[in-house]
Amino acid sequence: PHGEAGRRYWFSEACQRLRHASAQGDPMNATDKPAVATTGPTSVPDAAPPATPRPAAAAGVDPLKLYKSAEGYRTIMEWYDSVLDEIRTPYESLFVDTRFGRTHLIAAGPADAEPLFLLPGVAGCAALWRRQLPTLGQHFRVYAVDIPGQPGRSDPNPPSFLNADYVDWLKDVLDDLGIERAHFGGVSVGAWIAMRMGIEAPERTLKVVMLGTTGISSARLP
Repeated sequence: PHGEAGRRYWFSEACQRLRHASAQGDPMNATDKPAVATTGPTSVPDAAPPATPRPAAAAGVDPLKLYKSAEGYRTIMEWYDSVLDEIRTPYESLFVDTRFGRTHLIAAGPADAEPLFLLPGVAGCAALWRRQLPTLGQHFRVYAVDIPGQPGRSDPNPPSFLNADYVDWLKDVLDDLGIERAHFGGVSVGAWIAMRMGIEAPERTLKVVMLGTTGISSARLP
């Protein structure tokens, strides 16, 4: 399948394999790690800037920081709310504190099920996982995430791609939710973040599902 139907098909196939592995009680072990281990441009460079320290929860953050106008911000948030209205399964809207301020998540599925975090690509948001939430929520406690610095309800403080910021941010999310280990699935940059989590924090990672991963090759554009 191609287009949107193809993306949904392949994500469904990947998640079916994830459910099967979970049912078999097969957490990430030494034989699994080469599947996510990598070198090259996805590795943190030797001269990477230091990671962002963790301050107290941000207060009084200006949500317009990412936008050229208040009208643009209102338009995006109205669209976001309209997409939330399309979710056809019970869900919760949650906020957790991280070193990049508050992170917003849409949570669905049984509270005692294995946690699965869904990470969108650039300019994506948690609400775009609306069609996957009903099915995945039958098997997992699903957390669809608004990445900081992207459209959505999280604070407009983007982590850096040049160090371990995204991994530290995601570990902050897990810590604030009281989750020790989780599954991670993502598209594009979201898949890259999931991959980095498997590489940098395997002790916090169960399984990783990556779709159209950004940064997995060393190709250069002219």
